[in-house]
Amino acid sequence: MIHPAATPATPGPFGVFDLVAHLREIGVLEGDRLVLHVSLRSLGWVSGGPVALLQALLQAVGEEGTLIVPTFTTYLNDPQTWLARPVPEDWIPSVRDTLPGFDPDLHAAQPGLGRFPELLRTHPRARRSRHPVYSMAAVGAGAAELMDDAPLDWALGEHGPLGRTARAGAKILAIGLPWWSRCTWFHLSEHRAPYPGRLMYEIPMCTQEGWVTTRQIVFHDGDFEALGRAGESAVLSQGYIGAASSTLVDGSRFSASIEQWLPVGRDLTGFRPPPPFGQARPAPARVL
Repeated sequence: MIHPAATPATPGPFGVFDLVAHLREIGVLEGDRLVLHVSLRSLGWVSGGPVALLQALLQAVGEEGTLIVPTFTTYLNDPQTWLARPVPEDWIPSVRDTLPGFDPDLHAAQPGLGRFPELLRTHPRARRSRHPVYSMAAVGAGAAELMDDAPLDWALGEHGPLGRTARAGAKILAIGLPWWSRCTWFHLSEHRAPYPGRLMYEIPMCTQEGWVTTRQIVFHDGDFEALGRAGESAVLSQGYIGAASSTLVDGSRFSASIEQWLPVGRDLTGFRPPPPFGQARPAPARVL
């Protein structure tokens, strides 16, 4: 709901002008490239809701800046792997035969990412990468440069949009949630730093040309809080945007810290992912 009911105790009201001022206070600069993770419900009462937040972010980074969000569509991978929302086994062949292939203009970002990525994806100037499952979207001066090439294999690795975003000196801005709790950047570091027990698997994904088998890292999110502690030195500032506790993180320093920590702090030797990832095998011992 854009404008929920409010009482005198409700934080706010906040407008675009207020949000821009808060972004400046936390250290957002003109020209910044920001990877965003947002909890809209934490903002308080905002006149214009998420649209106002997007306008404020665009004003804060200016004409030379860029906003980046994950717009994943894991509902377009093999239905055999749909563990959270499974379908009956005898449905799977029919689902595979009828599932529409990924269309970057039509397929919505999965709901688990929150509402803000979908808002940014539908901005008239948004560019979205074309990976059928692990796409990202960007608005701003660097959008085309960052989004226009998306290899099918190792989608969140060094050679995809997330890797280019990191090399472009991007920062991470978490609004209304612990910055490490929903941090896509962790997956880039998983590709960069071979650690004991790092696994890969092959998974079909639904494209407009049909099903294509790709190679991906088996992501692990069981130690995100520990990764956050390892990367604390990369935190640039903390403050409030609206009523939302927020954190700005230096992406390059964060990567360096995490990629040092992973080989000694994470050991998944002997870990076996649940079915249907049982065919997972050791990943190549190199940057992916």
